[in-house]
Amino acid sequence: MEQNEIKFSDIRAMLGRRKMHLLVPFVLVLTVATSLAFGLPPIYQSMATILIEQQEIPQELVSTTVTGYAAERIEIISQRILTSASLNSIVKKFKLFEEGSAVDNAKQISKVRENINIEMVSADVRDKKGKSRQATIAFNVSFDSESQQSALEVTQELVSLYLQENQRLRTEKAEVTSEFLAQETRKLSEKISTLEAQLARYKERNLTSLPEMTKLNMGILERTERELDEAERNLATLEVKKASLNDQITHTDPFTGASPSSRLRELQVEYLRKASSYSPKHPDMVKLHREITILKNELGATDDTEELINKLHAKRQQLAQLKKHETDSRKIAMLEEDITSLETGLYQAANELSQKITKLAKPDNPAYLAIESQIKNIDIQISAEREKVSRMNEKMARYEERVVQAPRVEQEGLALNRDYDNAIKKYRELKEKQMRAELAEELEKDSRAERFLVIEPPRLPASPIKPNRLGIFLLGLTLALAAGISVASIAEYTDHTIRGSNGVIRALGVPPLTVIPYVK
Repeated sequence: MEQNEIKFSDIRAMLGRRKMHLLVPFVLVLTVATSLAFGLPPIYQSMATILIEQQEIPQELVSTTVTGYAAERIEIISQRILTSASLNSIVKKFKLFEEGSAVDNAKQISKVRENINIEMVSADVRDKKGKSRQATIAFNVSFDSESQQSALEVTQELVSLYLQENQRLRTEKAEVTSEFLAQETRKLSEKISTLEAQLARYKERNLTSLPEMTKLNMGILERTERELDEAERNLATLEVKKASLNDQITHTDPFTGASPSSRLRELQVEYLRKASSYSPKHPDMVKLHREITILKNELGATDDTEELINKLHAKRQQLAQLKKHETDSRKIAMLEEDITSLETGLYQAANELSQKITKLAKPDNPAYLAIESQIKNIDIQISAEREKVSRMNEKMARYEERVVQAPRVEQEGLALNRDYDNAIKKYRELKEKQMRAELAEELEKDSRAERFLVIEPPRLPASPIKPNRLGIFLLGLTLALAAGISVASIAEYTDHTIRGSNGVIRALGVPPLTVIPYVK
C-alpha cells in the first residue's frame, strides 16, 4: 500500500516530464491577459447628480398641475432626450467619432446610447399619513468615453438637456392644462348663455303662468268669478226692468192729438175711407190730398198710396161701365178680384205709411218719452253689463288657462333651472380649476414648482473607471496557472507509460522485488 502513495518525487518527476505542457498554456494565457490589461483603451466617466427639488410655495396654497412619480417623469424625459436625432446631434457636436470612421451612423448612435447611464437615487420618506415608502429624490447622469474631455462635455450636455426638457415638459403640461380648462370654461359659458336665453324666452312665453304667479292668478280668478256673478245678477235685474218698461210703452201713445204725425194718420185714414166713394178729383179728396202732401213733406215720408188710389178708381170705373154694357160674368169677376187686390194693397200701404210715420215722427207724449228714456238708459246699462260679462268670461277663461298650464310650465321651468344651476355649479368649479391652473402655469414658468437642481456638476475625470488593469492581469495569471496545470494533468492522465514502482503496482497489481534507481 505504501508503494501506491504519490510522493513528492513523483510530482517533481511529472513536472519535469510535462514542463512544456505547463509552460506553453501558461505563457499563452498570461500573454493574452497582459495584452488585454495593458492594451485596452482607458474608459473615463463623468457623472453629475441632479436633485429633484420640491416646489418652494406650499402645495396647500398653490398646487401644480404636473403630477406623477418622479421616476416615471425622468424616464419620459430620457425617452425624449435619447432619441436618434438628439444623439446624432451630440455625436456631431462633440465629434465623438473620427470622420470617415468605419462605424456607420446607426451603430455610433447605439454605442453612444450604451455609454449613457441614468441611475435613480431613492430614499425612505413618509407621506402625510405617516406611511414609509421609497421615493426618488435624485438621479445620476453619466457618460463613458475614451476621452476625458468628451466624457465631461457630453455629460454637461445631457445635464443641460435634462434641465431644459424638464422645464419645457412641465411648462407645456401646465399650459395644456390651463388652455384645456379655459376652452372648457368658454364652452360652458356659451352653454350658460344659451340656457339663460332659453330661460328668458321661457319666462317671456309663460310670464302669466309662472309658478310664482299661481297664487296671484288664483286670487284674480276668484275675484273675477265674484264680479261675474254680480254682473250676471245686475244684467238679469236690468232685463226684468226693461221687459216691464217695454210693456208700459206698448200701452202708451207716443203722440198727443195735436202732433203732425197724429194729424197725418187721421187724414190718411179719412182719405182712404173717402177714396172708396169719391174720385181723386173730388174737392174733398183734393183737399185731403193737399194736406196729406204737406204733412208728408214736413215729416219726410213717402208712399205709393196715391198711385194705388188712382189705379183703384180706374178699375172701379171700368167695372161700372162693364156692368152697364157687358154681361160676361167672367170678366166682371176678374175685374172685381183686381179691385179687391188693389184695396188690400192700399190698406197695406196705408199701414206701412203709418209705421213709417211713427218711426219718422218724434214722439211728443211726455209719458212715452219718459219711458223711452228709461228704456234707452237700461239698454245702455244692459250693453255695458253684457260687455262686462263677456270681458269677465274671457278673463276667467284666460286665468283658468293660466292656472291649468301652471304645472306644465313649472315642470318645464324646473328642468331649465336644474340644467342652469348644474351648469353654473360646473362653471364655478371649472373657473376655480382654471385659476389654479393659471397659477400653476406661472409657478412653472417662474421655476418655483418642482424642479431639477444640479447638486453635483460633472467634473473632468482624473482616472479611468475601466479597464481594471491589475485585476485583469491577476485574473490572467490565475487563468494561466490553471490552464497550464490543466493541460499538464490531462497529458499525464492520458499517458499510459509505466514509470516507477507505483506504475508497476498499478499495472501488475504486485510490488516489484527491488527498484533500481535511474543513473544518468
